[in-house]
Amino acid sequence: MLTAGSSTETDWSFLQKLIFRLSFIFFGLYIIPFPVNYIPIFNSWLDWIHGSWTWLVPQTGKYILRLPYEVTVTPNGSGDSTWNYVQVFLILSSAILGTLIWTLLDRRRNNYQRLLYWFTVAVRYYLAFNLIAYGSYKVFKSQFPAPNIYRLTETYGQSSPMGLAWTFLGYSKGFNYFMGFAEIIGGLLLLFRKTKTLGALFCMTVTANIVAINFCFDVPV
Repeated sequence: MLTAGSSTETDWSFLQKLIFRLSFIFFGLYIIPFPVNYIPIFNSWLDWIHGSWTWLVPQTGKYILRLPYEVTVTPNGSGDSTWNYVQVFLILSSAILGTLIWTLLDRRRNNYQRLLYWFTVAVRYYLAFNLIAYGSYKVFKSQFPAPNIYRLTETYGQSSPMGLAWTFLGYSKGFNYFMGFAEIIGGLLLLFRKTKTLGALFCMTVTANIVAINFCFDVPV
């Protein structure tokens, strides 16, 4: 990876430039409006973005995807819904269309070294922020609380796969510390240029466990 301001120039292949353009638009749209969504002065702009999605997603589900039901359940922070999947479909479609237009208008460029550098920084910080946040939820025992009286009195067979996982993960405070600090350490490593590669490898291991739990225990995230 070249640093900002590097004078070294390399020619990228057509496929490399195509993949970068697609990735840049897709992940850029996926990450937006981070980090300005945490700055109060941008509230009006954020309201406009939210309003645009609120209109686009149901219309896409109804007229383009022809879903047999209306998409009305908006994201609530506790799990994915049809709304999320339609939104990702729109982001991917926009990325493909944008890549085609970008390729036609900018086909003579040799590479995107400088843009790649700053794009990588943005993705690193976005991932680091989320890992540190979710790690903190575990360290302070807010994501996986101790089993409540309802959970303790229901039969084992009544537990949903996700309920079983939450009971297992919420039982041990020490295991929450282990998971939480692993995510926080991975996120912190991503923040610095000298440790970003180690951080990426570390985070791959940590997030692989998260993904496995989500799929294997039917966690809708």
